[in-house]
Amino acid sequence: MYLEDKIMALGGLEIVSTFETLKNNNFNVDKYINKNDLRLAKEYIDFSIEYGYSLFVNDIVVNGIEKVPVGYDDGTVSVSFIYGWRKGEESIQSTRESLLDQISPQYFVFAEGNPGII
Repeated sequence: MYLEDKIMALGGLEIVSTFETLKNNNFNVDKYINKNDLRLAKEYIDFSIEYGYSLFVNDIVVNGIEKVPVGYDDGTVSVSFIYGWRKGEESIQSTRESLLDQISPQYFVFAEGNPGII
């Protein structure tokens, strides 16, 4: 798989041990997406289900589509913790819901970087 090869080339991911037992909690992602009328690419959904609650082993920076407040001057943003789907805190949907008054609904929070959410 192309995505897995890229992740391994970046040094890989490891699931945060405190979330290991929470990763597979039967949260119905499709139901949440439909209920909230969200438009997310299947690749993103698959990625977030597979790699949620993970940390990159190495420091990773990505180019943003546009400059974000937590980014660097060159437009890059660091990525550390990847949010996952589950009930409760530290989930993709709880983070999204807590930030709806700060970000446009067209954007979707998927990870936390240094020094903040991206």
